[in-house]
Amino acid sequence: MEPEDEARLKGVVVGRSVWIDDGGSDISVVDVLGVGKGNLSRGVPTFGTDSRDEDAPMLGKFERGQREGDSLLEHVQLSLWEAYYLAVNREMLTLSRGDDHLSADAAWSEFKDADPDLPYKYSVYAWFRERGVVARSGLKLGVEFALYEESSIVQGHRHAFALAVVCGLPSQLIAGDTQPNWSRIHSAMRVAHSVEKKLILVQVSGSSSETSTSAESLNTLAIHTIVLSKCAM
Repeated sequence: MEPEDEARLKGVVVGRSVWIDDGGSDISVVDVLGVGKGNLSRGVPTFGTDSRDEDAPMLGKFERGQREGDSLLEHVQLSLWEAYYLAVNREMLTLSRGDDHLSADAAWSEFKDADPDLPYKYSVYAWFRERGVVARSGLKLGVEFALYEESSIVQGHRHAFALAVVCGLPSQLIAGDTQPNWSRIHSAMRVAHSVEKKLILVQVSGSSSETSTSAESLNTLAIHTIVLSKCAM
């Protein structure tokens, strides 16, 4: 590990996500940046044998996912695109699988194998982040992302201003969805209207090389956005 890595957050690849392994780093920065989530609230409980008091320094606010007197632990969990962005774009995170350090290229290859949609999701995620918008998972709302102003995250506000539906993902194309799924978009519009959010349609065009071992292949992708409005009946 390089000396400067000591100041970074430590991320451990676990399946299709990355868990923060505190290792002395201040994980409060995760909350400030608007990334990650407690793994228990994602329905992936993790059991351990360490006591509540021993783990409290690492768990921080996520300690609330642990009941008094039991050994149920909760960890900060990042999506693959959040982890790669923090590791490469922000240089705030190191990545490893077990005891093996992952370089940027190794992480890219492994993440892409785990999720064929990764190049496109990461492109959209990074595109928003570079424009001052935090893209969180929108799974519970039936969309790819819920969007937050980065400035509001820093100030402690947690209200999304928009939902984003992404078209052009490989998984959609494999399923034969070569055109936008208007039924899904209509459903997303109804959800956005019910929660008083804007709906943004994101189209990813171009193709990412399946054999590329780095994010450089994303230079061939283009991202287009359009804000959709619900028509009055």
